[in-house]
Amino acid sequence: MGKIKPPVTSTNQLSFTGLPPIDVPFRYFISAPLFAIAVALMIFFIGDHLWISRWQSEMLAITHAFTLGFIASIMLGALFQLLPVTAGISIGKPRLVAGICHSLHTVGSVLLILGFLLNDHLLQRMAAVLLALGFTLYLSIFGYFLFKNKLKNNSSYTNYTLSTIKLALLALFITVCLGLLLQTRVIGLSLIVWDKDFTNLHATWGLNGWVALLIMAISFQVLPMFHVAPEFPLWVKRYLPRIVFATLIALFAAKFITTLYFLNDYLHYLLLTLNCVFIIYLLKTLHNRKRKITDSTVNYWRLGATNLIVCSLLFIIPEQMLPLVILQKLPILLAVLFIFGYVVSILQGMLLKILPFLVFTHLQQRCMVNFSAMQALPNMHDILIKRHGQIQFLLHTSTLIILLITVLFPQLYWLLASLLLAEFTWLSLLIIKAYMLYRQHNNKISQLL
Repeated sequence: MGKIKPPVTSTNQLSFTGLPPIDVPFRYFISAPLFAIAVALMIFFIGDHLWISRWQSEMLAITHAFTLGFIASIMLGALFQLLPVTAGISIGKPRLVAGICHSLHTVGSVLLILGFLLNDHLLQRMAAVLLALGFTLYLSIFGYFLFKNKLKNNSSYTNYTLSTIKLALLALFITVCLGLLLQTRVIGLSLIVWDKDFTNLHATWGLNGWVALLIMAISFQVLPMFHVAPEFPLWVKRYLPRIVFATLIALFAAKFITTLYFLNDYLHYLLLTLNCVFIIYLLKTLHNRKRKITDSTVNYWRLGATNLIVCSLLFIIPEQMLPLVILQKLPILLAVLFIFGYVVSILQGMLLKILPFLVFTHLQQRCMVNFSAMQALPNMHDILIKRHGQIQFLLHTSTLIILLITVLFPQLYWLLASLLLAEFTWLSLLIIKAYMLYRQHNNKISQLL
């Protein structure tokens, strides 16, 4: 029998020597809120008929602006920073790679959103090409360096953050492939039989695979490191991501194997249950943290957890028990609770921790050449003022409440658009402020070296 490899804890193998230039993740972070600001403008001009169905082209445009524009931008950018820190894996020529991948992703996302809005098949074709190139390049390069690291890594330790990231990237690959297959219909190809189940499969792999698995991976690292919290139980880190991925594969099989289709609903129930198991242990980890100060990030984690639990309850409650006004808009409500209530909440909370950490760490690394330059380091709390984070959380919570109400009462669309604009403009300013503060202190350090 082989020896069982002991796990790597969240901090015992952190590496800060292979960090990419700070503008690599920041280019993704700065562009991400712009997609949400665009959503606010779209809602304002489209009006109340937007909320009739999730299958409207305008709703598809808004959904992809959030998932492909805002969410994916943050996650793709964060991975450039996360892999060097957690596993010592540095991406070669990061500025060049990030510049090309970010440009292809951003332009492709904009064209896809416009293609949905204008129902323009040419724009959708162009978007499919650019997004396919961008994701292929990104996944190929990250896959190469992950594989290269595995070959040279003879450590006796198992890094569950890294193994979960690998599953998330594989889920992203499958999500992209499913999305491209859906887009083949705009060029007249019949590679698949297009139906709502196939679209749902694409969304499920994206949200429950790529997004949810990466949130798990980051939380395994971020909660113990930033909040002085205990480690997640070993079985959660080792088995839960794998079970989630296996369930997604079973869903894929149920779609294409007729005799297994009856499992479809049960597998969706299982996915929500697995996510709720993760959330329960996340809340337990937060509750047992040593640093008991409640900040905006902790509030974001709790808000995201609450929304996922409410989403799960709405999904399993028998339809006859739901009020008609909720039942009629149930698919949109579930999407809002999961995407905006859970995912966007978690990502904003992590950003509030990651931004000051990135700025301080990069400046500190520069000072290692000459310790006298340490005097030019900013205070961590000055990089992102606590009150500014509280304002961001208040704006997000208010937007979420009005978003849920607007789904049921669409005439409030103007208020929702206003709050979205305020929330993501403020977030954009916080990101830009952190980057400009880095530039300012970097210049001071340069003068002292």
